[in-house]
Amino acid sequence: MTQGRSQPTAVGFGTRVFGQACCVARGPDTIPLVIPAYNGARQLPNLTPLLASLVAREGVPVLVHGVPDDPGRVTTIEVFQAMGIAPAKDIAEAEAQLAERKLAVVAIDTLAPQLARVLKLRLEIGLRSSGYTLVKMLQPFTMPALRLVSVTHPEYLDRMRAFFTQHASHALLLRGAEGEAVAHPRREPAMEWLDGSASAIWRAAPGGSPELPDGREAAVTATWIADALAGERLIPAAIAHQADCCVRAAAAMDALQSRAKHAV
Repeated sequence: MTQGRSQPTAVGFGTRVFGQACCVARGPDTIPLVIPAYNGARQLPNLTPLLASLVAREGVPVLVHGVPDDPGRVTTIEVFQAMGIAPAKDIAEAEAQLAERKLAVVAIDTLAPQLARVLKLRLEIGLRSSGYTLVKMLQPFTMPALRLVSVTHPEYLDRMRAFFTQHASHALLLRGAEGEAVAHPRREPAMEWLDGSASAIWRAAPGGSPELPDGREAAVTATWIADALAGERLIPAAIAHQADCCVRAAAAMDALQSRAKHAV
């Protein structure tokens, strides 16, 4: 665990790279949700910012970390910027954002610079490295946090399930939309809750063919998300279910932490 308010210098499995500043001194007083955003949208509109906004609106602090841009894709950070939500310039600003609006967006270059350099090697070699798996599993807080972890290939569900149960970590696991950690809006929503020792599948009825943004461009997606948050468009049932699962899991973790404190 890092100490003080210094910036992170290295990242590994289980490393918490925010240090004490964000989560102990001025961080959230309830369990936060961590959403990785590293794939971006190629065909579907990127609705990860909608998910994050829905969860934060319910009072759960949400940290989104990811890449600011990716050639040929629309990143989550680009959509947030089109919504008027810029990524935090440093960890202190992320602290303030979590405290003020329950939502903070951080580029991996700010969160873990060395790991960011590993990810950028993809542009040189043309292939994704294991760094992309690692970065989706980051738990950046010194306090317990709920991780939202998506996979693309079914076999990775088994591997992720084994990791989170063996290491007593809490996570919601799903097959995301184009690799993003948001439910596919046109598929049956299924979230796997890993509570540190066991797993359970939380399902909801398929939502049919929901209305989606007319294009995947950041500005178009941002406008549509703003309308959905204002109640002017119907939120896809799969994403509404996912948001409910995030709130439910965070509440379960809060209850567990409360019992542990009273037991001391």
